[in-house]
Amino acid sequence: LPPLSVSKLVSKSPLITTSQMQGSTPTKSRNHENVGDFDRLRKTVDRGAHTSTDASQPPLPSANWFSLVANRTVLTIAAAAALAYAPLLAIMSQAQPLLMGKGLPGETASALVGMLGIASLVGAFVTGLLLDRLWAPGVAFVMLMGGTAGALLLAYGPPSPACLILAMLLIGLTMGAEIDLVAFVIARFCGVEAYGSVFGISVMTIAFSSAGGSAAIGFIYDAAGSYSPALALCALAFTASAFLYLSLGRYPAPRAD
Repeated sequence: LPPLSVSKLVSKSPLITTSQMQGSTPTKSRNHENVGDFDRLRKTVDRGAHTSTDASQPPLPSANWFSLVANRTVLTIAAAAALAYAPLLAIMSQAQPLLMGKGLPGETASALVGMLGIASLVGAFVTGLLLDRLWAPGVAFVMLMGGTAGALLLAYGPPSPACLILAMLLIGLTMGAEIDLVAFVIARFCGVEAYGSVFGISVMTIAFSSAGGSAAIGFIYDAAGSYSPALALCALAFTASAFLYLSLGRYPAPRAD
């Protein structure tokens, strides 16, 4: 990297809380968790910056939010992230009653919900390996289409344990992938100079879409008496996000002075 400190930029991220910035450590376990989250995000940004055509000349210069929200690349990344996180959080919020509605006992449904976390870890690890070697929008497309398949299996697949396990695995893999994708794609397409601002915009859209998605799946269930219509919309959101990532195109050339 150039002399610019990526760690300093990441410290501006909305994901780093005020207590972390001030060095507050309520418990030893929370401190280790915070350090791990920071290191993971920093390493993801570092990978994106190191693969940049010219890290000393990022694709986007440092700018205020008003100019960034008018930038097509920034809007595309923010929309893609929002459309990916909204169905993920919606499905997570209703996962146990959804699975129990498919005929699974409560204990089995709880175990499958817990499996989402394991699949998410695997998804993050695999996605990280792929991002170091392959075109990031293509990786995003494949992983998000896995989420589409998982949502459709939950909506219209047979209520067999094997089908439900496969569906939850696919959604968990997508969840883990999206954690790495957003940070990497921002660093790769926007550079580290504007990273903090672009990441903040993306997190803001993610927060609004996630809250809306979690509420919407409950309202749709109450109106339709079934999760299938909401899951079909989740599949549509995953697909739209996948194609938005593809629309980013090739990695940007160095910014001319």
